[in-house]
Amino acid sequence: MAKMLTEKLSLTCDRLLSHRQLTCCYSYFSIPQHGKEVLVYSTRDGQQKPLILTGHHGDISALTFGKRSSPVILCSASADYVIVWDIELCKVAAGTVIGTLLGEVVHLSFCFSDARVAACTGATAFLRLFFPHQRPETIHTLTGHLGPVTSAEFCPWNNDILVTTSEDRTFRPISSLSWSLSRRWWLSASEDLSLQIWTHCNSEPAIIMGDKMFSKPIRGAQFYYLDKFVLLASGPSLYLYLYNLDITRDDIKRYHQRSVSKLAGCFATTSATDITALSAINDFFSHIVLVCGSDRSIQVFDMNKGTVASEVPDAHSRAIHCITQNKGSAFSSQAPDSYNLFLTSAVTDGMKIWDLRTLRCVRRYENHVNRCQPCSSAVSPCGRFIATGSEDNCAYVYDIRSSNYLHRLQNHSDTVLNVAFNPATPQVRL
Repeated sequence: MAKMLTEKLSLTCDRLLSHRQLTCCYSYFSIPQHGKEVLVYSTRDGQQKPLILTGHHGDISALTFGKRSSPVILCSASADYVIVWDIELCKVAAGTVIGTLLGEVVHLSFCFSDARVAACTGATAFLRLFFPHQRPETIHTLTGHLGPVTSAEFCPWNNDILVTTSEDRTFRPISSLSWSLSRRWWLSASEDLSLQIWTHCNSEPAIIMGDKMFSKPIRGAQFYYLDKFVLLASGPSLYLYLYNLDITRDDIKRYHQRSVSKLAGCFATTSATDITALSAINDFFSHIVLVCGSDRSIQVFDMNKGTVASEVPDAHSRAIHCITQNKGSAFSSQAPDSYNLFLTSAVTDGMKIWDLRTLRCVRRYENHVNRCQPCSSAVSPCGRFIATGSEDNCAYVYDIRSSNYLHRLQNHSDTVLNVAFNPATPQVRL
């Protein structure tokens, strides 16, 4: 029988590491040394001396590599610091501290774009946003478990979904994250049928919406109408909530929820079909909300009247997983008619662009690969280009006037699921 496993390197550690999160990737593996140092070994050359990373003052408790093949990112955590290292740059530069004094971190996890890091400590999971050469920030502090959180993993096809597990024998998927237009607060929706609104520098949510308010998981929660409302879908219903956030701090009454929300309207789809995706513009006043149903339909809600104004049956051969309106940008101008265009994507059925005035498909885009995963799409701020993810590890950029792609952005290590244009400069984020 052929030999299946080959030992490439054997190391003797200076202390017990059986309860530490160790890590490896295609090119490297990493372990702690002397408690406070990080050793990075090459998996390709066992004779090469390890890279030694220093910066922690406490014992390192968790290590993880990023998901992308280039650049190779490593995150290490101790009770004092959480540090992200670029392995190539670490030969001449130090790592970036993205968290301090979180306590003993037992598990770290990158999302598949390496832009977010989840750190588990105690009964809390911290979600950090990390971009090279930019200041990291905590975008979420996830609480709710009754016991210590033991792990957290991002959904492979959606960076907005995080699943946490705990010693209380439960797991909690976070299915949606959305920022307010002012960037002063954000909301999170979970598969446990709850929604929470958070403010900066506060580890507890300002508003919790749950307690059997919704009968099915929340889809597409977002701020709406210049942050005046919270809009969300659950089952066949579209919910519109008014809210007021009290951001004053009172340590004596910290457990008394002073922020409030109130249901402003509840609207149902025409055929009672569950909503699979929704799109509403928050950047300017718009009374149009587009929803997609599990029956493959597109329904246009007029929020002034609270009714379905029009409907497109059988818009795709499968249920639509992504719908995107052309919202433009404050840094670019478009012809007024361009704002009537919107995009839809469905597995195995490509991407279509529609005209809201006629509700007819204007053009199809099918050069990218989308057979099983929910790849998203985006319209450029100038309204001339479309970007979409693809399952062939590429992103595609189309001229909105042509079905042939302009650019095929390669060198990704896995399926490209999310794309976004920079609102101010001609750049696309993958």
